Amino acid sequence: MNYKVKKFEENREAAEFTITYIGEEPIPKKIHYNFDYPSQYSLKIDGNSSFEGVLQLAGHSCEDCSGSVEVDEITVIITWNGKSELPHLKNQ
Repeated sequence: MNYKVKKFEENREAAEFTITYIGEEPIPKKIHYNFDYPSQYSLKIDGNSSFEGVLQLAGHSCEDCSGSVEVDEITVIITWNGKSELPHLKNQ
């Protein structure tokens, strides 16, 4: 998993997540994902998608913002074929 915030101008930004399969079993055909930002941001990303090994998703975006949303950790749940993984994305 990768989480990246792109700044386009001083007061405009957008975030994106990349899910990359690194397992040894065959790549799952579909996945369910749930991203839960800390409660003060009231933002969740939840959905199902076809999957071919790499998936890019849009996260938060803002215009006229005064800097990046400072998130120390985002809780993620990825489910496929009855299995789940809970990676935690941490700010580095």
